[in-house]
Amino acid sequence: MSVSGISANGFPDFGSQSKVPQVQQEFLQIGNDLAAGDLTAAESDFVTLEAGLPAGTGAPLPNGDPVAQVFARLSEDLQTGNLAAAQQDYSEI
Repeated sequence: MSVSGISANGFPDFGSQSKVPQVQQEFLQIGNDLAAGDLTAAESDFVTLEAGLPAGTGAPLPNGDPVAQVFARLSEDLQTGNLAAAQQDYSEI
């Protein structure tokens, strides 16, 4: 059972496993982009990652979760062009 894209266990309800590899690939690509210092590509991949998540979650975990807070910081740091902070955020996830 899920409500607004969150399953009963609190994790995103992907509906099927077909999106999981895509989401994993985008997450790994963000890390590669950050390692290369390419903020534009990292931000683009982050947008693609968010688009692959269930509607209504806004982050891979519920908003009060510390990992979700790091994802929010990562998004903000990518948007503001803060490479060092974005790299730190990524390493915390």
